[in-house]
Amino acid sequence: MQVAAAMAGSTSTMAITAYTAWSSPAIVLLQTGDSPIGKPLSSEELSWVVSIYVLAGISVAPILSLMLDKLGRKPTVLISSVLLFLPWLLIIFAQNVWFLYIARFIGGAGTTMALATVSIYNGEMSDPDIRGKLGTTFSWLKVIANCLVLGIGPFVSYVSLGILCAVFPLLLAITFAFVPESPYYLIKTGKKDEARKALMIFAANTTDSSVIEKKLLNIEDSIINENILSLKEFFMGKQFRKLILITIGIKTMQQMSGYMAVKSYLQPIISSTGSSLPAKYSSIIFGAVEIPAAILTTSLIDRAGRKPMLITSCIASAIALISEGTYFFLQDYNKEDVSYLSWLPTTAIVLFIIASNLGIINLPYVLIGELYPSNIKGIAVTVGTCYANILAFLVTKFFAPVSEAWGIYTIFWIYAGFCVAGAIFVSICLPETKGKTLDEIQQCINKSKSSNIHKI
Repeated sequence: MQVAAAMAGSTSTMAITAYTAWSSPAIVLLQTGDSPIGKPLSSEELSWVVSIYVLAGISVAPILSLMLDKLGRKPTVLISSVLLFLPWLLIIFAQNVWFLYIARFIGGAGTTMALATVSIYNGEMSDPDIRGKLGTTFSWLKVIANCLVLGIGPFVSYVSLGILCAVFPLLLAITFAFVPESPYYLIKTGKKDEARKALMIFAANTTDSSVIEKKLLNIEDSIINENILSLKEFFMGKQFRKLILITIGIKTMQQMSGYMAVKSYLQPIISSTGSSLPAKYSSIIFGAVEIPAAILTTSLIDRAGRKPMLITSCIASAIALISEGTYFFLQDYNKEDVSYLSWLPTTAIVLFIIASNLGIINLPYVLIGELYPSNIKGIAVTVGTCYANILAFLVTKFFAPVSEAWGIYTIFWIYAGFCVAGAIFVSICLPETKGKTLDEIQQCINKSKSSNIHKI
């Protein structure tokens, strides 16, 4: 049942991926003379359409902690499914660019709410030995949604693309309605009998009742020993400094890798390389290459560990981004004939998509559910989500202006620099969480030497 619950929650990533992938084929349609909203959008308008949905996450972050504590994990996810569905109606029937702004903003609020809550839910309901694998189920479903949107989007109408994307949040609402609430939350709110029933549902059929009771007691003990803290206490508490540093570090690495910008502007990027392969076919290829990354992530995360995978992902992504930037530097700045390197831009983006999915993009969400004790999870999610959305907005909003002003090669090299910095940060500051219970992870963080912080 843990697998089924993780799959149900992770369908949220299908709805979230649709918002990111939609812009790649939609940009082409919205810039044409027969734009579906009546007139072609300018570069400035397009940059807002692409980026405003991540900016919306900042608006929902302050109330997300309250929703998690007062409503619970399951109701919060179901509310997010509504926020992820309604914007597609606005997009489908859009009459001007403001319809798109409003729709993307609402969808962004739902995206932040779903992503943060499902990460916590998966971390709380799963056993330590399979927590990593279950936490990466969203990578499989993300790949499926990405392939569908990028594979079908360039060949169907604007309205048909919107209808396709609207199916994903409906799937989330239907599947998640049948899963139990998090046992941690039920114990935290005094619903011990319901928590016991939830643990029995999540457990294997052969699990002895004594094992269920032991899990129940462990959860009770961990929650009894925790005090609910305020936002001020979280920031001022010396014991949380390393957690705050880790949160900032992994979120910076994740967002500043440029993954969201590359995916959002995928077809325009390929078109600018002068590739003989049409951009709409290239986007299908790039959607498909995430499949091996999802396979590798799922099979390796509970074997190799989070830390080695993140470091490998950062280094490989940096190499790909440097290569991509070098190609554009030779083509656009040096004005060289780069026909002999025609293979490089496509190969580099393929490598970047595979490498980033191995760690940079997916594993931070797994870590969210593992690193934080339950008394500060809501606050940590609020802080981390708000910070991540600010970075995501900056990355997507300024991709086009920076590319036009300083050259697209500059922005690829900037992303590469952050990937290198991310590898260094992870190697120094991040504890390994593979196979550890939530309590053991907290002990590992608390016992880690503060000197690691000063190395950064």
